[in-house]
Amino acid sequence: MRKNCCCYSVCRERVLRLKSARRERRHPGFQMRGGKRRNAETPTVASDIGRRGGAFCAKQGGTAKHMAFVHAWTKALLRIANDSDLEGIIMGKKDNNGIYLYDGYASKLEYPYNPSSIKWAASRMNFVYEKYLKPTGSKVYLSVVPDKNYFIAEKGGYLYMDYESLFRDLREQTGFAEYIDITGQLGITDYYKTDTHWRQEKISSVANYIAAAMGTTINPTYTQVDVGVPFYGVYYGQSALPLSAEKIYYLTNETLKNCKVFDYESNAYMDMYDMEKANGKDPYELFLGGSKSLITIENPSAATDKELIVFRDSFGSSLSPLLVEGYAKVTVVDIRYISPVLLGNFIEFHGQDVLFIYSSLVLNNSSTIK
Repeated sequence: MRKNCCCYSVCRERVLRLKSARRERRHPGFQMRGGKRRNAETPTVASDIGRRGGAFCAKQGGTAKHMAFVHAWTKALLRIANDSDLEGIIMGKKDNNGIYLYDGYASKLEYPYNPSSIKWAASRMNFVYEKYLKPTGSKVYLSVVPDKNYFIAEKGGYLYMDYESLFRDLREQTGFAEYIDITGQLGITDYYKTDTHWRQEKISSVANYIAAAMGTTINPTYTQVDVGVPFYGVYYGQSALPLSAEKIYYLTNETLKNCKVFDYESNAYMDMYDMEKANGKDPYELFLGGSKSLITIENPSAATDKELIVFRDSFGSSLSPLLVEGYAKVTVVDIRYISPVLLGNFIEFHGQDVLFIYSSLVLNNSSTIK
């Protein structure tokens, strides 16, 4: 109860102080002491409350419940103070720390389009192709996972990157790969409301579509399992928005249960879905253990000896298990965490199908790719 009272005090104090600051800022002729003009970048009440209130709770050992308490009191106090910033955010008219709400979905502004980033990403894919794939005759495919802004930014009146240029430029710079366009297979409801990622239980049809484009037929039946923990996505912690927890599910069947998953980082076998991480800070890491540089999935139930290599980011963690049905072995690689130069030390390239699949967010910020 004491922590809650302290959180309340922090919220109330910041509302009053920042409301006063905003009154001063609204007068163009206002001069600070010493004749210096007031900084035009004075923080908004909403952003400052969210940042400082959250920092206070963290310093006091506050839990997610205390953070939620800060958000609730902030919202109530700002209404009393007649502050327009948070009300605008709630109504989907403004962003907070670059994050905005539209139709209940939180997303972060990603603008403008960065052609040099696409050039770098394409160059790393070209390196992998020339060094490992071209000599072995692999069939290579490429796909881009659009971020949530692709579906809602324009509708909400927000800035967004030039997606068509991104798709076009990437295709032109990776002529060795057959492009699989999945934008028409997705919608905003296929994504978490509080997080960047897509929901695995929503993308089995996308996996089927990708497999068909690669010449593999899969149409498995899955059981949808509720992890049983509240999921607060990345936008919950990055903003002061009034976001509610979501449920997180994973898909399974006998084929997936019988698969053998090997993690090269720990040099040990692991579960397809990591329940320890499901109960950790980021439950999305339950899919293939989260950020892993190299994983193999062996499918003893496969009716084929075909193999697949998936070069991916975090979106591929939840997609890759859904492609297993069509292959005897799926190798999952994240070249953000392992240099492409080293791949030959761990992977025997012998003409496997290869899929490069990255989110538009990673492609537009590709410095993380080695």
